Amino acid sequence: MLMAPEEIALALRQAGVSCISTVMRAEVPGNVGYVFLRDGEVVHATTLELEGEDALRAILRWRKASLAFCERHCPLGRSVKRPWSELDSRPLGEAAPEEPGAESWRARS
Repeated sequence: MLMAPEEIALALRQAGVSCISTVMRAEVPGNVGYVFLRDGEVVHATTLELEGEDALRAILRWRKASLAFCERHCPLGRSVKRPWSELDSRPLGEAAPEEPGAESWRARS
């Protein structure tokens, strides 16, 4: 199933409310991302070229992403320190370049 950015955010919100520990895998043509949740809280995220908060912001901008839950080893450390909802509401900075499948922040403004 292809999902819009709002639907990816909704899936994260539901995982948070459910306090689950899981890995969400998002894929768009040319890129794949993983969002690691521990007890409903996002603790780590990666794409092919980004890690941490930059990766999570990029994933939250992808349009027409396929989304699934999968099993994957979660790193012990945290690369996402702030709540994902705070990261979702901020414009993407220079540190996170536009990626395939990503919706530009300016296009949403």
